[in-house]
Amino acid sequence: GAGRCRASTAVAAAGGTLDDLAARVDNSLLRELRPERDPPPTPTTQSRAVRTGHFVRVVPEALPDPGFVAASPSMCKELGLDPSEAETERFVAAFSGAAKEESGVDFDAWAMGYAVSVQGHNSTNSPFGPFGYGDGRAMSIAEVVHEGQRWELQLKGAGRTPFSRQFDGRAVLRSSVRELLASEAMHALGVPTSRALCLVASDTERISRAWYPPPEAERKSQRRRPHPPSMLVEERTAMLCRCAPSFLRVGHVELHALRGEREELERLIKHAVRREYPHLLEDGKAFPELLVDFFREFVRRQAELVSGWLRVGYVQGNMNSDNCLLGGRTLDYGPFGFMEAYHPLYQPFTSDAMGGYAFARQPGAAKKNCMSLADSLLEALPQGERAEVSTALQRALDEDFPEHFNKVHGEGCRRKLGLLAWDQDARELWSDLLKAMQASEADFTVLFRLLAMSAEEPVGPTLDDLSRAFGNPEALDAEASAAWIAWLDRYSARVAADGRAPEERAAEMKAASPKFIPRNWMLFEAYDAAERGDYSVVKGMLEALARPYDEQPELEDAYFRAAPPWAQEVGGLSFMADLRKPRELAAAAPAGRRDLPRSRAASLRERPSGADATHEA
Repeated sequence: GAGRCRASTAVAAAGGTLDDLAARVDNSLLRELRPERDPPPTPTTQSRAVRTGHFVRVVPEALPDPGFVAASPSMCKELGLDPSEAETERFVAAFSGAAKEESGVDFDAWAMGYAVSVQGHNSTNSPFGPFGYGDGRAMSIAEVVHEGQRWELQLKGAGRTPFSRQFDGRAVLRSSVRELLASEAMHALGVPTSRALCLVASDTERISRAWYPPPEAERKSQRRRPHPPSMLVEERTAMLCRCAPSFLRVGHVELHALRGEREELERLIKHAVRREYPHLLEDGKAFPELLVDFFREFVRRQAELVSGWLRVGYVQGNMNSDNCLLGGRTLDYGPFGFMEAYHPLYQPFTSDAMGGYAFARQPGAAKKNCMSLADSLLEALPQGERAEVSTALQRALDEDFPEHFNKVHGEGCRRKLGLLAWDQDARELWSDLLKAMQASEADFTVLFRLLAMSAEEPVGPTLDDLSRAFGNPEALDAEASAAWIAWLDRYSARVAADGRAPEERAAEMKAASPKFIPRNWMLFEAYDAAERGDYSVVKGMLEALARPYDEQPELEDAYFRAAPPWAQEVGGLSFMADLRKPRELAAAAPAGRRDLPRSRAASLRERPSGADATHEA
């Protein structure tokens, strides 16, 4: 029944238990920010406009018959937990939203409203205008402090909140497995990200989601044409616990600027600085100066973040401001993708029809989120104090962002090529390499790793050394082959002129170019098995992706390769939409949670402007 909890009866080692975790809870947000004033006497599961306060108190809707799927040993360690504790009955109960009577711990859940900007333009496409957006299926349950580091714990798929609009508040196992594996892989790749602690799934509850047919059932006529999901699929529900020093977003600041609440906005900003940039508070700056320093730090972190994405071939998919953390970390792994065949405008998210958030355009999109934040920060000041601060914010946007991005991105490119310096010749080599990769549809990750592996050899790389990167032989025609041979000659000459020791170059190149990434077809294998109750693939992949730069030869044939034919140009793998239950498909929905309202499509609210790429990635 709904009250029963299935889990291992294992007992965790002393010192790393759920009770130890609960004893270290310190909810600074609830203490420093303000709740909604005079909330109506309606259930917290009822959608409505929220016009006051920073947060609303909510109650999770527990998963029925929850079972343990997987936990991140690395994240358990960050929280001082013994990994075996995650498999205990009480832990599974606590992290599937069960009440204190079942879990033995009393977490105090909250959800926050935010605004949404698409390509820098504010959206009001919700039933309640700008006051209906927020945590619609995510609830923060605690801030835990361990060894001086604060971690906010948030349950995704925890049920309905006032911000759920017409959605059901649930997450499915498929998307939860994707986020678990991708966020932990991103951490191992060295790119700032939210983390994942654990994943539980219901044995009995299923809900309908718009998605794509299995790869083998996708009609050939539909391939090579990105399209929204074409059918409803009944899937198991799940709940993911994700972690970050904070989940404060650009959209949170935007909301209070839109409301015109200067005092509440200042309180939120100071809280965000305490959580994410505490060093800025050490010398007691005046508030206008604090705003400028905070923004400059934020701009630098955004530049560093997108540089990291470009280094590992990642596309966020949806870069709206509500997916942009003030701490500069990757968040909300929805319609994302790690690029396989290189293309500068790769974008797996079908709702981004103009490609505004495509691979090479991500720096420009990040800059627009910086602009949205700058506009909102000014609203925290009286009119008379804005002019000087506005000038400083504009300077940070125009000068600090491109300067820091070009520095960090250029260093990443230099390391991937193993060159001594990032000079004009290096830039031309990089640019011509990307052109050759695009023309031959070379796999981004495999190609750069093969270059790194070839650095250990006494002679420069040959085209044969790179053959594993070419998944489509037809693309490597005579013209493309000639271009590659010419480039390899230039590259070898530059390497010889640099005169670096081969072992030194190879080590640096391998540390910049991973061997294993969470490719969408790999994730399919994991969540497809999990849907059938086999979690071994999830656990094995979690372990393998924790060491993305290691050789792991036993995995080479399976995962160090271009996309297999069955996964190429298939909905849900090479492209996807961020939909839950579109109205046009709702009538065909099979039986599911009949007590919950049917959902509409959740896509970009405004069509992106399609701005040109401002940086060659």
